[in-house]
Amino acid sequence: MYLDIPSVLSGDKLGMIDPQQFAFPASSHGWSLSRHSKLLSTIPHQLEPYVGTFDCDAGSFRSGFYRGTMFRFPLRTQPSALSSSLYDEEKMCELLRNFEADACLLLLFLRNLERISVYERDKNSKTCRLVYRVELAENCVADVRKARSEFVEKLRDGAWRDRTLVSSYPVTMTSESFRDRSTTQKRRINFLVTNHCCGSQVPPSNFNELSRKVECIRNHAVR
Repeated sequence: MYLDIPSVLSGDKLGMIDPQQFAFPASSHGWSLSRHSKLLSTIPHQLEPYVGTFDCDAGSFRSGFYRGTMFRFPLRTQPSALSSSLYDEEKMCELLRNFEADACLLLLFLRNLERISVYERDKNSKTCRLVYRVELAENCVADVRKARSEFVEKLRDGAWRDRTLVSSYPVTMTSESFRDRSTTQKRRINFLVTNHCCGSQVPPSNFNELSRKVECIRNHAVR
């Protein structure tokens, strides 16, 4: 199996990136699933990991269409010309745990992403198990969408050129961990998010100080 060949499956397209040109004469290669219905039997070692993940099955390849987008990044188990960093199950679990610790921060300033879920799939299982999820709380989603959209529209209109634009709004994140099969760990975290565009004006003297004191606007509520 080639390890340094990530791939992406989306709609009726399958693409692979081969920077070292191990398997292909070029650094990337792609197929139209509708024209290559036998890909699953031709290169099963690259495609079987997709099967059984997020509603993708053998029928997706036979029919030539997968409703969604998936990226696959094989774990590097031996050094290559690209990198000497190796990854195994233990290291991936550590990376995911570190990710989960700060996942709520990733959603603060993203305009369209409102939920991140982490799933695990055992090598002997045909299904994925949800182990972690963080998302904007249902009671604030509409207000956050509106505040973000209005701020972006003001930027597009050029309103920032002659005046300072400031938009502040509360955001509540909820997270759930299902790693312990016997119990569910829940957290609810409140933030006050401020978007500031000074335009042609000098930022207020206390703005940098405020930005350094993130903890002063973050309130943790754990339940």
